Amino acid sequence: MTEDVVMEKQDVNELKAIMENPNINGFVSYQEQYMIFDTLLSSGINPFGSSVFHYGCGNGEFVRYAFSKLTNEQRAKTDIVNFLGYDERQEVITAAKTIYENINNVVFTTEFNLENESYDWVIAPHYFIYNNPDSENYEQDVLDSIKSLYDVCKYGTLFTMLKETSNLSEDEKESVYSPNRVDFYKSLLSITDNITIVDNYSDTEYTVFLHKIAN
Repeated sequence: MTEDVVMEKQDVNELKAIMENPNINGFVSYQEQYMIFDTLLSSGINPFGSSVFHYGCGNGEFVRYAFSKLTNEQRAKTDIVNFLGYDERQEVITAAKTIYENINNVVFTTEFNLENESYDWVIAPHYFIYNNPDSENYEQDVLDSIKSLYDVCKYGTLFTMLKETSNLSEDEKESVYSPNRVDFYKSLLSITDNITIVDNYSDTEYTVFLHKIAN
């Protein structure tokens, strides 16, 4: 077996491991991952027929899952208008690019500039549940990021947050971000008062939907 063949098999195995691991996207299981994706789709957020910016897209599984939910008739009639997936990890972006390289208008990147950009929907499931120990004020950093995402959406921004919980170890508590929900809600009012919170699908997290009425 030549070295090139060995390397090719290794690359395929690494790609498969990235694409088949829900942990890559910040989820503990497939069940949790698809539960969140169903919440997005039921809210009308779908990259097929509308433009979506996915902040913290991981391996891009949301695109595949959304496509799997279309009927054959819908698949024949519908195109992706515009999907931009961002993740700071080069290895998962490389994997996503490889998997979706033949789908038009699907872009994955480790760099982006939202200036003069606009998307129907902006989503960030699981992006804000992990703490950043290097941040001096992570709560404000999260709020600033959400404001930036909301500014470029046409219809709304959706993200998930971790519920306050006491059954975590001290080390786990330091690695995650679970703000007091009342205080967090009040801080979101500085962005918009058109807020919907969905918390009936999980014991550990909830979804926040910041609506925007299109002009």
